[in-house]
Amino acid sequence: MTEEEIRMVKMVRESDVIDLTEDTEVAHAFRTIWGRYVETLVPRNGERMATTEKGKGPGPEIMHVLSGTYCGDFPIERTEEIEAMFQGFLKSIGCDSYGHCKDEDCRNDRGGYEDDTFAVNPYYWGFETDEGYEEKVKRPNFLYKPTGFEIRWYKYPFRDSYANRSFTLGEFKDILDRCRQKKQERQAKQAKQER
Repeated sequence: MTEEEIRMVKMVRESDVIDLTEDTEVAHAFRTIWGRYVETLVPRNGERMATTEKGKGPGPEIMHVLSGTYCGDFPIERTEEIEAMFQGFLKSIGCDSYGHCKDEDCRNDRGGYEDDTFAVNPYYWGFETDEGYEEKVKRPNFLYKPTGFEIRWYKYPFRDSYANRSFTLGEFKDILDRCRQKKQERQAKQAKQER
């Protein structure tokens, strides 16, 4: 996103109500970022919601941007192949389909999996008033530590997802295989120490 787009997103986030029928700076900013798909944006029960004409406008999902968790210059196409590959990976490391880790020994403070090689963080449902919110919300949903490769998504894996660099499906498979292998090595080492 350009600096001007970031400024517009911040302006929209700080607005309580946006009436797109009016000719205001914030309405212009909203139309510029998301097109003419959204009619109104209103707070409801402390959450911001959008009423759309066509379900989803172009670019990032509106709520992803407004929640402050959107970032990434490399959108990831959500295909059955990448979803199946990642779901298989999550299952193999003991996580559910959202990335919640069942193993307490390697569960991080967001409920995901983390070791010295990689981290899986489920979507963070916290509030800005929660302790540690700023730090938790900034973490990527998937991080491969040796290279700094990151993926971020909205609510569940590969929904409105972005990476911090371009990659091929083959590269991603190799990364997941290396992560899986490190997890297996860690488990074998622990089992040996327990004997």
